[in-house]
Amino acid sequence: MIRFHFDASKPHWGVVDVDGSTIQLGEDAFKPYDLTLGALCGCYSATIWEMAENQHVHLPHFMLKIEGEKRKTIPTTLAMVSIDISMDEVEPTITRILVDSAASCSMMATIACVADITIALNGQTIVKLDHAKQK
Repeated sequence: MIRFHFDASKPHWGVVDVDGSTIQLGEDAFKPYDLTLGALCGCYSATIWEMAENQHVHLPHFMLKIEGEKRKTIPTTLAMVSIDISMDEVEPTITRILVDSAASCSMMATIACVADITIALNGQTIVKLDHAKQK
């Protein structure tokens, strides 16, 4: 269960409590879209891991770097998200898993309803999701 606590006397916007673990929100802490983009990375990486495990494919160490750009107009939803994957050991099977995971990730599908998403592997684009085509 997630709870949000607001305290006007504190120098932050509030605290998110997830089963006893807390995250501060504010200008000098996490912002809501930091959590959104973090959730996308978590969901996508979990989907990658599950697909690799189901296919009995060794998954090498990898790192995701994610950036998002919000619209200037209200509501200021995400307009663009880019995910850069750094991975030393790249095989065609792994690339296929990364692509298929983008299509299976529920957070990816949710965010793709409002934002264009680009996924690159070691600097080369492997997935482009156009939010206008997701509707």
